[in-house]
Amino acid sequence: MKNKLLLFITLIFILFITIFDTQFNSINAGTRYNYSSLKSDSYKTGSSNFVENADDNTITPGSFDLLQNYPNPFNPSTIIKYSIPDEDHITIKVYNSLGNEVATLINKTQEAGTHTVIFNGEDLSSGVYFAQLKAENFTKVIKMILVK
Repeated sequence: MKNKLLLFITLIFILFITIFDTQFNSINAGTRYNYSSLKSDSYKTGSSNFVENADDNTITPGSFDLLQNYPNPFNPSTIIKYSIPDEDHITIKVYNSLGNEVATLINKTQEAGTHTVIFNGEDLSSGVYFAQLKAENFTKVIKMILVK
């Protein structure tokens, strides 16, 4: 009975997050992505869990930002967009719900602009994960849900 109750609560939580994410993303309806290529093997470069796209650097942002991943919940890949106002060394790491690091997506100096990284959680179990953007004077964390 306890396991059924826990499963029910988990499903309600995932449903709530999905509904909230849908409402949040309707605000940003102008942003569209082509997800048909996310499952492509061209995104797998060795053991890496990401692909970087610097095509978004047309406008220099005024501040750091780490946007909510999309889609969320995701399976197995999700897009993470972030902005940096000046050239800076940044890291983007993904942690599980216990605080253990499961992936380092970015660890380098990048030029100012808006960047995109695709996180592939194919080898991870379902659950809540946290992506953290860290720069010299900025840190932000977002919550991501992997559902298989």
